[in-house]
Amino acid sequence: MNRKTTADLTITSGKQHRDTRSVHEQVKGLTNQMNHYASLTRPIDWVMLSTEDDEDELLFEIPLKFDPDVMVSSFSGNRDHVWALEAGQPGYIFKLHTDAGQGQNLFEMVRQMHKVVNPDAPIDWVISRDAEDSDVVWLMTFHEDDAAMRRYFKDVAADPAFDMLGTATLKVPFYVLTSGFAMD
Repeated sequence: MNRKTTADLTITSGKQHRDTRSVHEQVKGLTNQMNHYASLTRPIDWVMLSTEDDEDELLFEIPLKFDPDVMVSSFSGNRDHVWALEAGQPGYIFKLHTDAGQGQNLFEMVRQMHKVVNPDAPIDWVISRDAEDSDVVWLMTFHEDDAAMRRYFKDVAADPAFDMLGTATLKVPFYVLTSGFAMD
């Protein structure tokens, strides 16, 4: 069994998953996927992020309406919500991979995890199935501050159910540069 530790987050998985693309290329893949979902469903909102590993900013167009079987979000149904993201607000992008055929279970477990009341929980989040690999789930979390984010992931990592989530093959910290307004 492979055990991987990054910062305050420990994840266990039965097998290793490797993606030879750079962090920048993988995150760009998520931005393309979000743009794809956004092009299918209007209205959209957007957020510009900065990461430590990127030489340029990342623009995410976040659909405000979508198929709940492929994407769920704290932004659902609130047209002005993304606008409330503040410059400098911290967050993470996770690419979670599970065993073959378990993608829907992973998606549902991550969704349920975000329904639990926790004072340090992300104030906003987006969970998306990967368009190309059904066993991959993307998670974007937006937190009140760095300290709350560290406490939250420390609590999550201590939960025995967390080990069933899968392998975080990508974990990218980011900060909000600016966020937009709903566009039809």
